[in-house]
Amino acid sequence: MGKWNLRGHHKWMAPVALAEIVITSIIAMFPTSIGGAPWDASFEWKFVNYTPLLVGGVLILLFIYWHVSVKHWFTGPIKQVTVEGDELRGVS
Repeated sequence: MGKWNLRGHHKWMAPVALAEIVITSIIAMFPTSIGGAPWDASFEWKFVNYTPLLVGGVLILLFIYWHVSVKHWFTGPIKQVTVEGDELRGVS
């Protein structure tokens, strides 16, 4: 442990930080004006926030890429450090 650490506070800080990231990310995808909401009568494409469309499109493309290619060749991270005793157990 270094001179500065969170002690046991990480147990509550991590979920709070994660919730904050999720909430602010969702809020950032809302339209910036009521005219950008598809259910509003004053809807116009010039007011639309394209972030959800772009993020959704990228996630769909990544899902397809994973199932078509990556899952067939990706084996996980390469272990570069050996733990003491691994040699005795035959783990490489």
